[in-house]
Amino acid sequence: MFVDADEIYPPLFYQQFDAEWATSRDMDVLMVPSVLYLRGKRLKYAPGYPIYHPRLVRRETVGFVRNHTGHGEAVLASSRVATADIATNIIFTMARSWPGCTSTSARRRRKSSCNRRRCLDDRARPDQRLAGPLLAADSGAVCLPLPVARRFSGWCGRSGICVDVYLVRGDDLLASQGRTLGGAFGMTVSLILATLGRDWQVAEFLRSLLAQNYRDFELIVIDQNRDGKIDAIMDRFGPELAIRHVKVDFTGNARARDYGIALAQGEIVAFPDDDCCYAADVLQKVVAEFDLRPELAIVVGASYDADTRRFSIGVNSRKARYFSRLAMLGVEFTQFFAVARLERSQFYLDHDFGIGAKYAGGEGFEMLYRLLRAGAKAFYTPDIRIYHPDKDHYRLGNARMLMYSTGIGAYIRKFANQRDWFIAYYIARKMLLAPVLKMLLAVLSGNRAKLAYWYYSLVGIWRGFFAYRSSGCL
Repeated sequence: MFVDADEIYPPLFYQQFDAEWATSRDMDVLMVPSVLYLRGKRLKYAPGYPIYHPRLVRRETVGFVRNHTGHGEAVLASSRVATADIATNIIFTMARSWPGCTSTSARRRRKSSCNRRRCLDDRARPDQRLAGPLLAADSGAVCLPLPVARRFSGWCGRSGICVDVYLVRGDDLLASQGRTLGGAFGMTVSLILATLGRDWQVAEFLRSLLAQNYRDFELIVIDQNRDGKIDAIMDRFGPELAIRHVKVDFTGNARARDYGIALAQGEIVAFPDDDCCYAADVLQKVVAEFDLRPELAIVVGASYDADTRRFSIGVNSRKARYFSRLAMLGVEFTQFFAVARLERSQFYLDHDFGIGAKYAGGEGFEMLYRLLRAGAKAFYTPDIRIYHPDKDHYRLGNARMLMYSTGIGAYIRKFANQRDWFIAYYIARKMLLAPVLKMLLAVLSGNRAKLAYWYYSLVGIWRGFFAYRSSGCL
């Protein structure tokens, strides 16, 4: 394995190595892409990137030659080449003066003089250690705790940047990342599954958990069935999964999930639906996002229909991005919360919302809005794929839309009652512009079913808005 001094491999890379690449005999060379970060932000439009380099090679079968540019490396044509989709992060900063480094002249930058700093153990200043997976702005060295790193060489780059190079064993780096990369790697995920009336769908979800690449998770099943509907399923999967099967004598989706929060032991909490399924790398990618972005409190994936592979319910986008309360994304079963990074007093579900409550819907958006208002940072990526039947479709009738849209109107009214001026955006968008525009498009296309669908959406939202009265239940 080859590592440049300015590269950081995410934990996902090492996990994939253990799971697949280490035992694969189908490749000699793994080409690994690189992405650029400047001052903690990924450069989305860096020309030529991502660039692929041969980073993982089989010693006995691979030879290197200079490539056509005269700079860089290429492998012999006889080598069997595979390509990874997990990128290394190349970290750099741009500054006129780099701490500890001064360029003697513009023409003699290659002979820059540096006051090299050592940053080898946990006693180093915090600003000399890795902040998450990115170098602090004034750090001059990649920092790893002893005895993980062994000093190999030190040199001054052409731009006057001090670089310390270390040879690091992969397994030691994995162990060190839990201490130096913000502690996200190795976080336990608590999955709170509230269920009522479904059985085979629950079994399908459990099968998707068995296929997860990331295994540090617990499953808390809040069982609202009175007839033992899923008992046999729990017994069947119990030996293979860490299941905590909790039977309750109440109903209500928000109340059940809130009950599960009190039982959760993990640093990350999520609320999968009892009719959804996870792609095999969902938890792996969630933890990797929290590891990559230490300021994040919320990671949101996309909902896909398993049959069509198109976006399903909720608010989805093909573009990964940070978002605010004015452009909320996802739906409650695609949201993952790093509890320690949240305003803990706001991490609860309002029992007035959701299936089995006064307003049948909106519980996820109501909590998400509160958390974002309290300052939580949220990031959405469509690469986290959660499969759920597409039930928000005009061909399936209007009753579901009418029922769920009341919850949307009710949570808008809740925040309007609190004189939250940002909610005026949702009043304009969700209660006026969006449904009216979609009705107009349905009229122009001559689609009566779609027209009725969006009409009932408009009716439901306004009905919930005028009907909302808080019961005081959390």
